[in-house]
Amino acid sequence: MREMKDSGIEWIGEIPADWEIRKIKQLADSNTENSFVDGDWIESPYIVDCGIRYLTTGNIGDGVFKEQGNGYITLKTFEELACKYAFPGDLIISRLNAPYGRSCILPSDYTEYVVAVDNVILRTQEDKRYICYVSQCDGYKHTVEDDAKGTTMKRISRTNLGNIVMPLPPILQQHRIANYLDRKCSQIDAIIARQQEVIEKLKAYKLSVITEAVTKGLNPDVPMKDSGIEWIGKIPEHWIVSQLKYYASLRSGLTLGKKYPPDSKLIEVPYLRVANVQGDYIKLDDVATAFVQQEEIDKYSLHKGELLLTEGGDRDKLGRGCIWNGEIQPCLHQNHVFAVTTDTGKLSTEYLNYVTSSNVARTYFDYTAKKTTNLASTNSTTILQFKLPIPPIEEQGTIVSYLDTKCAKINSWLNNTELVISKLQDYKKSLIYEVVTGKKEV
Repeated sequence: MREMKDSGIEWIGEIPADWEIRKIKQLADSNTENSFVDGDWIESPYIVDCGIRYLTTGNIGDGVFKEQGNGYITLKTFEELACKYAFPGDLIISRLNAPYGRSCILPSDYTEYVVAVDNVILRTQEDKRYICYVSQCDGYKHTVEDDAKGTTMKRISRTNLGNIVMPLPPILQQHRIANYLDRKCSQIDAIIARQQEVIEKLKAYKLSVITEAVTKGLNPDVPMKDSGIEWIGKIPEHWIVSQLKYYASLRSGLTLGKKYPPDSKLIEVPYLRVANVQGDYIKLDDVATAFVQQEEIDKYSLHKGELLLTEGGDRDKLGRGCIWNGEIQPCLHQNHVFAVTTDTGKLSTEYLNYVTSSNVARTYFDYTAKKTTNLASTNSTTILQFKLPIPPIEEQGTIVSYLDTKCAKINSWLNNTELVISKLQDYKKSLIYEVVTGKKEV
């Protein structure tokens, strides 16, 4: 049993007696120029398509380098702006965006880099892999976040970052710890990756089950006909294809930012945003509120059984919705969330909900959406023009019952797999903490 001592730092706790507590700035190599410096501010006109790779805070992951973006600057620009080089193997620590203080080691894809401001270049004789592992500990992250300041965008200053402390063993133990964690974490990450593949396959299977049911029905022997729409294909002969507007009505929601007369009587009520409508469920752990007049509450309150559809968001989620079950009363909806009411004698809301989750809706909304790089938007006219396969109302009920049962099983498998991943991630975090603070000997 190793002799331990109190580190004096709450999140670190006890450490081995031969370990030190050091500030990040004290890890910098005193014999190397620019060993603890900020990156450079490069204005966007200088960013080009080739040259010296320019890295932003988005490239700095939590212990990993993230290959994204395509920014470069020319050698001429580099010399004009007197930029500081970063090299493969340099340790970069981000001061901006949570988790603050995250770090990674630059890969050897390029001979040199230019690093954006809000990233710190740390050149050190310590094992950089060990430092990266320490920066993944929750206690370290919370400490850095507590020192981050700002209103619109929080960041930690280089001075404050430099004063953050870390446990530091002798260099040979750093190497042993880093080698051990490299091996163990790669094993855990491989298992997590396999479980994530299982999740993607389950999601694809669920999508195929829903799409098959809402386009082909449940009777494999029924005569089929061409729907006339490429992405729907053949449907049962007794089904029809029609626009949603003939079977449902749609209403928009509350527009925020309205100015009221000084003597207005305003009432605080919760309202749903796009972020609350998650496709398979309503996310209620972060519901915003607004001060509105009584007539707006009467006009924009959600009614139990309405189908909520989003106007914009991620391309794969556009037009996906879920049924409001009246969890909060009253509750309004923002104008970017549509509330759909069906003629229940002709179109079941539950059936429509499954159709909007199928490839039929996915293809239609992706085809008709206004798109940017990763986001898309639609409008009420486009939603009401959506053509969908419609079986008789009784058959809709049968399909809904079948999909309720089938999807419940798939969701159970998904939840179990996600639980496995969560436990693996917790184990990995615990293992890193125990090892980099010396509580588990390697």
